[in-house]
Amino acid sequence: MTLPSVQGDLKQFSPKTVLERIAQEKLEGILHFRFADEIINTKMIVAGQRLGGIISPFVPQWSNLLVPKFMNSEVYERARLQHIDAAGALRSLEQQGVLPRTSLENILSIRAKMALLPILSRSDGRFLFVPRIVTQDFLEPGIGISPLLEQLAAQTSIDIEPSATYQVFENTVKHSQHLDAVSLEIIAALANELTLLEVAQRTHLMWDELGQKIRTLESQGMIRLQLPTEVTRFEAFERASETTFKPTKRIRQRLIPGDLAPDFVLSGLGGTVVRLSAYKGKRVLIRFNRQAGCPICNPRNREFIRLYPQFQQANVELIGIFGSSEDVLPLGIGKQNPPYPVLADPQDTIYAKYGVERSLWGLLSPKNWQNMDSVKEGTKMETFRPNGDGEVTRMPAEFLINEEGYIEQAHYHAFATDFLPLETLLTDWLKIRSK
Repeated sequence: MTLPSVQGDLKQFSPKTVLERIAQEKLEGILHFRFADEIINTKMIVAGQRLGGIISPFVPQWSNLLVPKFMNSEVYERARLQHIDAAGALRSLEQQGVLPRTSLENILSIRAKMALLPILSRSDGRFLFVPRIVTQDFLEPGIGISPLLEQLAAQTSIDIEPSATYQVFENTVKHSQHLDAVSLEIIAALANELTLLEVAQRTHLMWDELGQKIRTLESQGMIRLQLPTEVTRFEAFERASETTFKPTKRIRQRLIPGDLAPDFVLSGLGGTVVRLSAYKGKRVLIRFNRQAGCPICNPRNREFIRLYPQFQQANVELIGIFGSSEDVLPLGIGKQNPPYPVLADPQDTIYAKYGVERSLWGLLSPKNWQNMDSVKEGTKMETFRPNGDGEVTRMPAEFLINEEGYIEQAHYHAFATDFLPLETLLTDWLKIRSK
C-alpha cells in the first residue's frame, strides 16, 4: 500500500527536523523543499536512513567535482553519452574501476553538504514528501542522514541570503593584489552583479566558507550589501506555495547603438581576467558564442583568428565570450590558440546583461541549412565537443563598442548560423578591408 504524501510549514518543522524524522521512520521517497526565495528550491531522494540524490542550485555539476581530480573530461563525457542520467554514468564509472567507491562516497558527502548548509535552518517555505520506490534513482551507497546532520551542526552558520547582491567599491580593484585567488574571484563575480547564489555556483564554495569570505570583505570596506528592489519578501513567499517551479534568468531588453555597454569582469582561457571598462579609448568587438566545442561557432572563430592581425592594425580589440566553464574552454575553442581573450560565462550573467537570448526556433530554423557545410566542418574540427554545456538553444550575438564605451553596432542572431558576412563586418562595421 502506498503511503499518502506528507507536507507542512517549515515554520513548524525546519528542514533539519524533517530530515531527522524521515531517518527515524526509515521512509523512502522524494523530499521537496520549496522556499520563499524560489530559486533555492531543493529536491532530495531518500531511502531508509540515507540520502541518495540531490537536485539543488547550490550543487555544481558532477563534471566540476570529478574532472580533472578523478578522471579526464573525455572519460566522463563518454560515460555521460552512454547513459540518460548522471546516476547511470556514475554507476558505470564505478563498475569500470575509474571511480572508487570511497571517492564516490566522498563526493556525495560534499554535494549533500553544499545543498543543505544554505537551507538547513530556513523557515520561510514548505516541505513535501512523496513516498515512492526510488531504487532506480538512488545513487548507491548514499549518505547516512544522521551522521551528515551531525557534521553540518559542527560547521559555522553565517546568515547570508542567496538572492543578495553587493556593491564593489572602486578602491577594491586598487587593493586587489592583497587578496587571495578565491576572494578575487568573488569580487569579480559581485562586480558583475551576481547574487550570492550565483557566486557560490561559480566558486564551488561551501555556503559557510562563502559567508566567511563575504563578512571579511565587508569588514575590510571592499563591498557593501545592496538592498533588493525587484521583489518584496512577501511577494516571494506568496510564490513559495506554487506547485510548479520555473526558474528564469533576468534578461534585459536588447541593446541598440547609442546604449552604454554594460561593464563586466570575466575570467577565461589561461587564467585571463578582463574588465571591459579597461578598454576605454579603444574599439572592442565582443562576440557572444554558444559553448566551447560548438560546431557552429568555432569555424567562425577560426576566421577571426586568421583576420586578427587586421583587427590589430585597425586598433580594434577582440573578446570572445562562451557559455562554458573555464575548465572546459581549453577542450574546445582553446585548441585553436586564439590570440585574443576568450572568457567564460557559465552562469549566463553577461549574456543576460546584453540581452543575448535562447531560441529553440532559431536552432531549428530551415535557414540554418544555408550554412550547413560550415557546421559539418565544425563537427570535424578538433575543437568539437558533443556536450552542449546548457547552450544548445543559445543564439550568438556580436557588438562593436566605441572608444567611449557605447554600443556602436549590434547584431543579434535571428537563427543559429545568422552570422554577418565578414565583408560587412570588416568594411561596414570596422571600416577596414579583408585581405
